[in-house]
Amino acid sequence: MLLTLIKIRIKALLSGVGSGSKKKTTKGSKILYAILAIYVLVVFLGLFGIIFYQICDAFIAMGLGWLYFAFMGLMIFFLCFIGSVFATQNQIFEAKDNEMLLAMPLKPRDILMSRMVSLLGLNLVMELIVLIPGAAVFIYTNGISLSGAVILVLTALLLPFMVMAVSALAGWLIALISSRMRRKNAVITVLMVVLFGAYMYVCFMWQKYINVLVENGEAVGDAIKKAMPPFYHLGMGIFEGSFGSFAIFAVFAIVPFAVVYWLISSSFVRIATANRGRKRIEYKAKAMKVSGQKTALVKKEMTHFFGSPSYMFNAGIGLVFMPVVAAIVWYQMRKDDVAMIVSLIDTDGSLAGAAVCGILGILASMVTISAPSISVEGKTMWILKSLPVRASDAIMTKAYAHVAISLPCLLLSAVIFEIALSMDVIGRIMTVVYPVVMTVFFALLGLLLNLRFPKFDWINEAVAVKQSMSVFLAVMIAMISSIAPVVLYFLAIRKTELGAGVYVIIVTAVFAALSAALYAVIRKQGVKMWNGMAG
Repeated sequence: MLLTLIKIRIKALLSGVGSGSKKKTTKGSKILYAILAIYVLVVFLGLFGIIFYQICDAFIAMGLGWLYFAFMGLMIFFLCFIGSVFATQNQIFEAKDNEMLLAMPLKPRDILMSRMVSLLGLNLVMELIVLIPGAAVFIYTNGISLSGAVILVLTALLLPFMVMAVSALAGWLIALISSRMRRKNAVITVLMVVLFGAYMYVCFMWQKYINVLVENGEAVGDAIKKAMPPFYHLGMGIFEGSFGSFAIFAVFAIVPFAVVYWLISSSFVRIATANRGRKRIEYKAKAMKVSGQKTALVKKEMTHFFGSPSYMFNAGIGLVFMPVVAAIVWYQMRKDDVAMIVSLIDTDGSLAGAAVCGILGILASMVTISAPSISVEGKTMWILKSLPVRASDAIMTKAYAHVAISLPCLLLSAVIFEIALSMDVIGRIMTVVYPVVMTVFFALLGLLLNLRFPKFDWINEAVAVKQSMSVFLAVMIAMISSIAPVVLYFLAIRKTELGAGVYVIIVTAVFAALSAALYAVIRKQGVKMWNGMAG
């Protein structure tokens, strides 16, 4: 029975690969996904390969070869932890099928183990993204002994167990804290944004940290040896080919996992069926407010978006970047040297407005709320289709919600930019108009793509939000659409007599016309697609 449960969990994890609708996956869809997967894989392998190449020779020259592998182990650990902690919390403690499985003649420890094995597989995949380039760089530049190679493989198999132990504890803590709060989804979303922000900060500051690491290799090595013995023995085991060090590392990997598994399995039924922290709401008579059909549906879409951490984080991360980027520009402009350079380049303030429009357009392309908005209805779409609402109105409210959610962040960012930069009149007007038009375009584009490529066969909503053809195409087309005008200006328009402000007006008019065309297509062809969907 345990093997059957494991197969079901693995199949569920892989169910998101494909075009995503109940229709047969086309050959073109498979090719597009394969190209995307290869591209992402090559980018990450190349990125980590460059990082390891920068530190390998330096550590060997200092006689700290073990630190190279210890550092690689730390990178794997933190990457896997960040990538799996919320999946662990969701799959183990808040899985929607927990009660259904517990009602069957299944052992709770088998249910728990099946979930942990699938998560171990996920960690192993993420581990290989770092391990392959790290091992390849070291072997290519220094070679490796047979015992070191054997220990490297065994270490790769055991490290996910250490990550799983920490992720399970963190996931339990997140579930415990969030379950005692009325708005637990907001708590989870904030934690996701904080972790992602920390990740982005490290990415931006990476070169600085690499230089510090190389310059202070011995001090860093002593700190890891004293404070992080598992990773010290990991590095010594691989570099020296020491089975003694590997045995110590194995204890650090297996024992915590076994203890965590025992602790959770002994109370899995109570954890999985707990109803902690849910406060009973006492009804209080109030005056009822009546809103129109469209307004009610828009509110429904917005409630769904803000109530789903995976939806918010994956489809709305651009909303966070908008004011953050604007605030960074404002901070930099307060420096005299930066302000002086900008004033020399942009003497009349015409370029500033165009530049801000380009930046906000690119940030707006990172918001894909409408692209999975139909897919996330899932098996409950029949409810929406059964309402006494015209199909065109039911469809368009998803685009309206996209715009309504984006506008506050857009306008806030525009205000910050206008305070921070000196612009001409056209620039100040277009700083508001251009991103709004682009947002409308992206909202309609994502909606039309989701009508064409719906995905209803998902088990976890994150699959519909991240792994559907409509989202993939929306991200790609939006990225190209937002970057193309900027590239075109610098390659061709900048050398002509056409001013930057006039160019932005022309580009805005083009996207407004495209938006009108998309609107017309959705009102006619989109309704036919909607009516043809199972519901």
